[in-house]
Amino acid sequence: MLNAVYHGKAGRVSVDGKPTSWRQLYKTHEDLLTSAFFTRFTYLSGEIQHCLLQSWLSTTNVDFTDFEGAEFWPSYDLPDDVSGVYVEPDLLLNFGSCDVLVEVKPPRGGLQYLGQWKRQIKGYFEEEPEAKILYFLAVGRIEKVAGEVEAIEEIVDEYGKLKVIKPIEWKPIAD
Repeated sequence: MLNAVYHGKAGRVSVDGKPTSWRQLYKTHEDLLTSAFFTRFTYLSGEIQHCLLQSWLSTTNVDFTDFEGAEFWPSYDLPDDVSGVYVEPDLLLNFGSCDVLVEVKPPRGGLQYLGQWKRQIKGYFEEEPEAKILYFLAVGRIEKVAGEVEAIEEIVDEYGKLKVIKPIEWKPIAD
């Protein structure tokens, strides 16, 4: 299906009474893109997952071969937040020795921003009963945060178990 969408062969669907291609739909709908792409990731062998995550996260000293499962759209309460808000990252990948939290922005969606990442990371550490070493992967629309290396490093330093925050565009992921 993803190949059909990518090559414009999936036909059209009606959205608000207007015909829209599936490709355009995926480019603007974060949850569709997240589930379509990362569900496939869960079927890959441990060795392939390991190679991909090492490449995407630019790290070589982590073992990503012991995949345990994926949780799409985990919800974390933020009890210290006076507005009673919760956060919902797009994906949590569980491995034996670590977790990978993923925030996805589609090619024509909103931008990545540090405030959202901070809340998602805080929610993970407050809500996960046995928080592991955490890696954070932000996929797509990173133009606003790409140059904020110091701010990203400050977030990493704030949590002892947070090892990497890696913003990456879709092209290297797709390649």
